[in-house]
Amino acid sequence: MVLQNGELGIRQLKIKFIVDDQEKELELPSLDTPLEFIDTVEFGPVPLISIEWMEIPKTAIFPRANNVPPERYKQNLDDVRSALEELGKQLNLLNSEDGLRIIGHIR
Repeated sequence: MVLQNGELGIRQLKIKFIVDDQEKELELPSLDTPLEFIDTVEFGPVPLISIEWMEIPKTAIFPRANNVPPERYKQNLDDVRSALEELGKQLNLLNSEDGLRIIGHIR
C-alpha cells in the first residue's frame, strides 16, 4: 500500500469509524491488500468497511511520560497526495484543517 512507502514518512493516522462519533489516533497499521481488514496495535483487527475516513495529520504528535514534551513529527501531505493520485484510483481526498483525509463512506 502506498501509505506504507517509507519515503513518505507517515507515522500516524487519525481514523473515524462509522459506529463511533470520536476519531482515534493510531500508528500506521498494516494495510496489505487484498485483506478485508487492517490490523492495528491499538484496536486489533478492524474491518475496512467499518472505516468512515482516515486522515494523515500535518503534524503527528506522540505524548511522552514524565512531563517530557510530546514528540512532534511533520508529515509531508503534498507527497502523500501525489502518491495517492498516482495510483489512478478515484479516491475521495479532502484537505482538512488538520491534514489530508481519505473518505471511505459518505453519509
